[in-house]
Amino acid sequence: MQKERYSIGDASKKCHIPVQTIRYYDDIDLLKPQYRDTNSKYRYYSKSQLTTLMIIRRLRDIDFSINEIREILTNTNLQSYEERLLNHKKSLENTMQTLKKSVSVCDDLLAKIQLGRKLNEGEIPNVIRLENFPKRMLLCQRETMKLYCNYEVSLDRWYNILMESFSSNLFVKGNVFVIYHCHPLDQFLMKDCDVEFCIQVIPEAGVTTETDIDSNHIVNWECKLAATLCHLGKYTDIIQSHIKLLQWINKNGYSVIGPISEEFIISPLDTNDENLYLTKIIVPIEKNQK
Repeated sequence: MQKERYSIGDASKKCHIPVQTIRYYDDIDLLKPQYRDTNSKYRYYSKSQLTTLMIIRRLRDIDFSINEIREILTNTNLQSYEERLLNHKKSLENTMQTLKKSVSVCDDLLAKIQLGRKLNEGEIPNVIRLENFPKRMLLCQRETMKLYCNYEVSLDRWYNILMESFSSNLFVKGNVFVIYHCHPLDQFLMKDCDVEFCIQVIPEAGVTTETDIDSNHIVNWECKLAATLCHLGKYTDIIQSHIKLLQWINKNGYSVIGPISEEFIISPLDTNDENLYLTKIIVPIEKNQK
């Protein structure tokens, strides 16, 4: 004969739901036991209630809230159920996109910290290099800044560019850049400077063209030849690295042919230890004609 009443322990074993959880469903009136022994005061669940427990478990497994489950159990209309599932699926997909962005940011931060550790261990020498930078998609915000002081890192503008990347169909996939559209070293001389704050990004999955991106500040940046120098340490000392790099360019028969950039590999957004800041100076150059 088929059993018709199930103790809370039986229900727990059959549905693989902890006893404490089933008691909680009872306390909040989500699923109260159908039977109660007047003598022992024990409560028992019906077979149909075990089915309901499995439905609850399945909906909880896909992250439905208790209130949402309560409404689903109350309204058994299939069309309503379908609409709830479709809306919930969309919410889960949005959450997945947010988590993917978070993983991407975590990967970039991890790469920064690993590079900084290698520098501190002396694995990457602090020397001038000639580099090629293939085309990158940059999200940029450009403005003329009055009496610009290069020593004062504009954290609010960095934050703004990061927030714009999150609100657009973009993943952050690189570092913050600052591009100085002025004469070399003017950014240190308290002059009005045309400054562009940028961050490297890539489109989200399914975004194939720039017209699909929710931003008007996309720039495709590349540099076929640049002299670079990594400055390790306080940003207030970076002018010395700029001068060293410009002297090397002149001495070796090159000319500056474009705006100078700084790439913040390890920045104030990554650590509060100024001695660990790592900034790559990038100067587009070409060889002088003989």
